[in-house]
Amino acid sequence: MSNEQAEGIPESVSHYLRAAAYARAQQPQATIRSDRGEHLTVAISREAGIDAGAYARAIGQQLGWPVWDRELLELIAGRLGSRVSELETLDERHISWIQESLEAFLFLHTVNQQVFVRHLSATMHELAQQGNCIIVGRGAPHILPPWTTLKVRLVAPRDERIASFSRQLGLADLAQAQREMDKIDRERTRFVAEHFHKDPRDPASYDVVLNTAHFSRDECARLVIDFLHAFAHPREASAPRLAVSA
Repeated sequence: MSNEQAEGIPESVSHYLRAAAYARAQQPQATIRSDRGEHLTVAISREAGIDAGAYARAIGQQLGWPVWDRELLELIAGRLGSRVSELETLDERHISWIQESLEAFLFLHTVNQQVFVRHLSATMHELAQQGNCIIVGRGAPHILPPWTTLKVRLVAPRDERIASFSRQLGLADLAQAQREMDKIDRERTRFVAEHFHKDPRDPASYDVVLNTAHFSRDECARLVIDFLHAFAHPREASAPRLAVSA
């Protein structure tokens, strides 16, 4: 979704963003600007089974930057007067027009997915405009300005992701965990493809691809911050802008 599409949202979420900005102002922050003086954003994509929120919070803790993960849904729910639980059924899901029509007929949703995605895009663009924040998933690496957004993809071996996913959900049956994990990956891929016309599995879409099996969470956070500094000043960096760590 383009910036032009995002501009069609009446009464932006600025009230919520101002509240978040006030909360950020109470804590020390690292300000990293591009060579053109623009504030930067980190946008994280992830394979299912990786707790990207935890990695994002580790980065945010070191930078003093806020993390927008489920918090995005809270912002949008406040703007729309909806429940977060309702938006969760639309979030990073593929919903066919037949399913959406049936649910509308049965009054299961007060917001359809197109409306949700429009507000999601507008909210992420407003956050990125302010900068100094980390946004998790929901197509953020594919729609935010590439010159101010460090696009990160977190990956891990399949077996490790299944084991991690089963622990996160408390599933003793690894086969069931695998099925659920694969379903989430498919849903996320179709969500990004349908609404943003990108393939989130394509490594060329990212500035950094990190294999989380090879680094601790804090090491991943430090690596992302190092790449963020290199991204901000590419002429000073000795490595190419596209960096793959595995």
